[in-house]
Amino acid sequence: LDCTQQVYREGGIRSIYKGFGATLARDIPGNLAYFGSYEFTRRTITHIRGKDKPDMMTNLFAGGMAGVGNWIVVIPIDTVKSRVQTTNKGFFEIYHALVRTEG
Repeated sequence: LDCTQQVYREGGIRSIYKGFGATLARDIPGNLAYFGSYEFTRRTITHIRGKDKPDMMTNLFAGGMAGVGNWIVVIPIDTVKSRVQTTNKGFFEIYHALVRTEG
């Protein structure tokens, strides 16, 4: 709570939501990758095994693959989001600088 109050005092209400757009840019494709990977893996393994319904191990494995799919998409965007929240630069400015300097 003290941190929120200090941030508000220093930058107003906009500073509380700094990086919100970047968070959405991270979470929307990340969730798409997560749920898409989960369903694809679950259905594919169930089909390969010739079953009508997935078993517990299929669901667990699909959940693990969903996490992998999510993080493959999210990590680059999360790096930009974190820098947006800690600097006074915009999303695309930081993105272009990262691509130039770090690949």
